Amino acid sequence: MSRWLASLDARKIRATPLGVRGHNLAVTPAGGAVPFDLSDDEKMLVHAWLAPRSSRMRWSLLRSQAERVTLADDLLRRLVECGWCEVELQPTGAEAIPEPVWVIWRDMYRLRALASEARPREPVPPVAVWRGWQPASPMLAGLAESLCAGQPGVPLERRLKIAQALDAWITAERQGSVRQFSRFALGRERAFTEADRHWLAVAGVDLGAAGVSDAAPQLYLSGPVTLQCADGSVLPASLLRGGLALRPEVLAGMRQMLGTVRAVRVVEGAPVFEQLVAEGLPMLLLRLDGRPSLAWRRAAERLFRLAAAPVQVVCAASPVGIRTALDAGEVAATAGCSWQPWRMEVEAVALAQGGSPLDEIDRAALAALQRATLPAPLARLAENIAEAGHKLDVESLFPTPED
Repeated sequence: MSRWLASLDARKIRATPLGVRGHNLAVTPAGGAVPFDLSDDEKMLVHAWLAPRSSRMRWSLLRSQAERVTLADDLLRRLVECGWCEVELQPTGAEAIPEPVWVIWRDMYRLRALASEARPREPVPPVAVWRGWQPASPMLAGLAESLCAGQPGVPLERRLKIAQALDAWITAERQGSVRQFSRFALGRERAFTEADRHWLAVAGVDLGAAGVSDAAPQLYLSGPVTLQCADGSVLPASLLRGGLALRPEVLAGMRQMLGTVRAVRVVEGAPVFEQLVAEGLPMLLLRLDGRPSLAWRRAAERLFRLAAAPVQVVCAASPVGIRTALDAGEVAATAGCSWQPWRMEVEAVALAQGGSPLDEIDRAALAALQRATLPAPLARLAENIAEAGHKLDVESLFPTPED
């Protein structure tokens, strides 16, 4: 049991399992809010906690604002026991011990009045608050650095709210539309703007990979194989050869693949996918539209395991394309398959002559790649892109006779 949970007076709280499996836990006060004495340090910490005016806050952020961890833990315990907030706990660590993750305020205005006798400290600067935020998802690791670099006129509190919501969305493995995420993060379906999307993209966050998409996710595949679904139904080779779109969760539950393929090719974009489908080679083709989401990863990993063949990945000859190819290769490696980039060896001269200039998102992605260790073909491509200052779309890697 969590040390913090064990410190609570069982007579003053209720603990209720959450979720289908009941692994999460909601701790709610047994009674209404009751005033209690606060020290000056506690009063000032309460003011800092309530400053964002959000009724639901991540505990790691609140805890980071206290000078002493013990002060924060003890204050949270007393606030719960006296009826001022609820707490959601989730299993963490190797031993899956439930620890506080979310704090939900029940009566923010009365609590602020209770702490109003002490003069609050100067408000914590938004950048300092942002630096104290530690996302649970590795996908968001570079977000704090991007925000602290500074963008005049941008409300940092809003971006912190979006980042925290996206972290919670990814951690909960949610999938949904942009409007659904906007409502989840900001309370309204159209509040999440193009400027927000651009900011996340420059910071290296791909919404599709995070489970936020403009349309229902589909995985397109083609190949001379027959697939047996979990419910016993069969997708015959005659149907798959021409290309088929399926929900990722259907493919993630596939039981068996009948037939043999020389390789699995992961192809970015519809035009190249359709061109390769028309060639009818003994390959299993998977289409990838942007960086892979969690649902795509699970489905592709299952197909890789069933195919038990080498994986070849082709994406745009661009910084974002390299990052996407690495993502797909990571899924192949997880499935125990060897993988390599395919047709992504482009010289700087060809990039400069036939490509388009790098944009802000490309330059941010290239800077991140140059700090990483890449497979040799992709490392050379990154160097050539940096030298040329240009990129090529994936269609340019497959010239047609008319070209």
